[in-house]
Amino acid sequence: AVGQNRDYVTQATNSTISESGIMMSWIYGLHLLNNGYTNTKYSVNKVIDELLDKRTKDGGWALAPKGPNADVDITAMALQALAPYYKSNNKVKTAVDVAVDRLSVLQMSTGGFKGYGVENAESTAQVITALSSLGINALTDQRFIKNNNTLIDVLLSYQLADTDRSFCHIQGGGSDNAATVQAMYSLISIWRMTKGYGPLYIVSSPGMTPPPPGENTTSPTKPATKPTVSTNPTTTAKPTDNLPAQTSSGSNPANTSGVSNPSRPTVTNEAGEIVEGMGQAAPDETLQGETLQGETSPQTEKQENTESAGTRSGAYKKWVCLAIVLLALGGGLVLMLTGKGNKKNLFVLLLTAAVLIGLVLITGPKATTTKPAIITTQATGSVSIDIQCNEAVEHIRTNDVKGYENIVPQDGVILSLDDVRVQDDETVLDVIKKVTKDKKIILIATDGYVSNIGGLVERAKDFGPESGWLYSVNGEFPSLGVSQYKLKNGDQIEFKFVTKRTEF
Repeated sequence: AVGQNRDYVTQATNSTISESGIMMSWIYGLHLLNNGYTNTKYSVNKVIDELLDKRTKDGGWALAPKGPNADVDITAMALQALAPYYKSNNKVKTAVDVAVDRLSVLQMSTGGFKGYGVENAESTAQVITALSSLGINALTDQRFIKNNNTLIDVLLSYQLADTDRSFCHIQGGGSDNAATVQAMYSLISIWRMTKGYGPLYIVSSPGMTPPPPGENTTSPTKPATKPTVSTNPTTTAKPTDNLPAQTSSGSNPANTSGVSNPSRPTVTNEAGEIVEGMGQAAPDETLQGETLQGETSPQTEKQENTESAGTRSGAYKKWVCLAIVLLALGGGLVLMLTGKGNKKNLFVLLLTAAVLIGLVLITGPKATTTKPAIITTQATGSVSIDIQCNEAVEHIRTNDVKGYENIVPQDGVILSLDDVRVQDDETVLDVIKKVTKDKKIILIATDGYVSNIGGLVERAKDFGPESGWLYSVNGEFPSLGVSQYKLKNGDQIEFKFVTKRTEF
């Protein structure tokens, strides 16, 4: 948006398209290509062809390619990436029209959308973003007005009447960061459309003409003399803009089973992945750090306070000693100029300076420490947690997979605990972090999304692109991620490694 061309983005474009996810890397990779970056292996047309080839049988997109049923969130994100080519590519236009119509069918009678079984704010926000990207006005398009409710009406029903006017993920829920962010940028997207500033993901400043998709640029273009995107759909009968909510807190495709959700960061490795536990590292993974990012333990805080005070004290002494040396040199020069620079006077001057420096070093300001307040919370109940990988065991036996002898237990049970004490407001993520650290089991997650437990990594080549970790509570798969699901006494948590997509 500010006209910068960064090597980091070029490297990310080259290294992640087709690599980092079943659908996500194609979708977000296309966003990068749309903004002028290039990929050494994939052209814009190749990425478009891949996305069109991965459609579901009913004309949308889902996490697993070519499945039977479209997913609102994934379909929305795919449409957002394809939107710049709607007018210029007939194959894209046909596919987008079908997908938009499918989203209209998936819309509920309330006017909202469900993500993984739960009506939520983010799905509605993503549809608004998609429609805006395609030039369709969510306030007026009749295909997306149900029972006189527009998408904006539905979205604003999730806004809380609190002081900061944030948004909740589901009706009746509390303030949710992901819902608030997505609601805000979806409103920005429709504002941009009505003002002629172009789609949200073509990053240009208001008044600037965005670079043509696929064309590189290193500086902002001149202000547009007229809107570059029509504020009305290309046709009133066939739009191309119905996008469901982008992944996030509970409606995140990555959270299909509630596997995980954005939360506060925890122990990370160099790749920015959350790491808990100090067990044997999985192949090609380097674990680093033992303290939560953004948090300090009492020991760490005490050490930092001590070091800080010591540093301040050391700096003070250094400058005082330097001042004494300079005064001594100045005094010696004065004695020499006045004819009194004999050995006795110079010796007394140097001795005095040495004594003063010694006193400063011995008696300077002492480092002080502030003992951090430690708040203890009483446990309010207990839960059970099971981590199992029976499907991995069966897959290894059936396909004669090697190298997991020290990772996968023969009985398929990585951990089983019946009485894990929990406190008020603790989440599933809090508990699994606690137990894996205590039992020295590897835990890796990114933004609260669990991708590796005990060395079993999602989408590993040994287990296939649909493999990964799912979680359930009391036998049900929540719509919330692990960082948002708050536990109560008696809850039964299960993490399960699967080798193929599971329908819920």
